[in-house]
Amino acid sequence: YLRRAVFEAPGGMRQTALTRLLKIKAPDALFDLLKRIVQSNDERQAVLALEALSSLREERVIDIMLEQLSRGNATCRQLATNYLQQMDTAVLVKRRGPMLEMLAEGDDSSRRILLEILLSGGERKDVICEILLHCKNLLGWVRTRILDTLMTFGDDVLRPAVNLLGHDDDEVR
Repeated sequence: YLRRAVFEAPGGMRQTALTRLLKIKAPDALFDLLKRIVQSNDERQAVLALEALSSLREERVIDIMLEQLSRGNATCRQLATNYLQQMDTAVLVKRRGPMLEMLAEGDDSSRRILLEILLSGGERKDVICEILLHCKNLLGWVRTRILDTLMTFGDDVLRPAVNLLGHDDDEVR
């Protein structure tokens, strides 16, 4: 009954149904339902679902959080940011490719958060090199947006980037 009520009940009763359902069952048992709620248009329910998913430290949640980082409302973005910043860097390194692709999307704040997460996962020089190699295949204005955001990190990026002046690729130099 509660599963149906989450989607079919009128207005505020949906949130009540979701809250009761989360008291009865653990978030991992409701993963598919919570994922569907996050992807729905009900922002208040999406926040509740993301809060529940935040308790799971699993790789399958990372993709949901990355999507919310670029497409969610302010509260969802904050929840996603907190979740991703608390994840083990080894797990995030596996998602580096999709995260690099996301740099070309969204707004400046999402791009900055993605760059913070990318830079926290691994040797900075190597991460910066990977970002620059990715950027060389993008349109000029998109590349400029990413590089402008990268420059806001100041010495945290400048010092490791100096080592790349001897890189084989002209675009990276």
